[in-house]
Amino acid sequence: MSLFVTLEGIDGSGKTTLARHVHKRMEAHDIDTIATQEPTKSWLGDAVRRSVDEGADPWVQTLLFLADRSRHIEEIREWISQDRVVICDRYHDSTVAYQGVALEGRVSNPLEWIRRVSSPFLLEPDITLLLVVEPTEGLARLSAVRERTPFEELEFLRRVQELYLRLAVETRFVKLDSSRPPEVLAREAEGIILSRLQR
Repeated sequence: MSLFVTLEGIDGSGKTTLARHVHKRMEAHDIDTIATQEPTKSWLGDAVRRSVDEGADPWVQTLLFLADRSRHIEEIREWISQDRVVICDRYHDSTVAYQGVALEGRVSNPLEWIRRVSSPFLLEPDITLLLVVEPTEGLARLSAVRERTPFEELEFLRRVQELYLRLAVETRFVKLDSSRPPEVLAREAEGIILSRLQR
């Protein structure tokens, strides 16, 4: 019954809300489920959030994201070995998409570099749900609830979403239109996960 599911998308696409709904729906089916996130709630995750809030150099931010994941992946592997469903709000694809854009002009091929340095501590998800929303709508949602981070600028998010869509050619991706109500998205995600578990 183990399954590793990641939720991806630009800021304001509804990942955290969907993760919460999906976790509850899996538990309603008596499926042992763990909800986790990146950055994590560890001191390394705190360092990641601080680096973003303070606008640290993209190299620093990228290396902190990778350090946080190197510890997180140990927990994920343990949960999966216990036959649990792991729902992760952001994972490796977020680093590729966001830092891939942030490092443009700093390294000749940011995507290849990030993938290469990540490979020793990377577990590929079984399913990646990519929430797609117009960046203007995502920013409007964020502005209604909190202040923006340095990543949350319109042109930057447009480029990040374009990169996400390029990544989504891999078969593990399922694209979801997140302009729809959260309950609709949750039902669709629930169906995708249950279908995979029943194979």
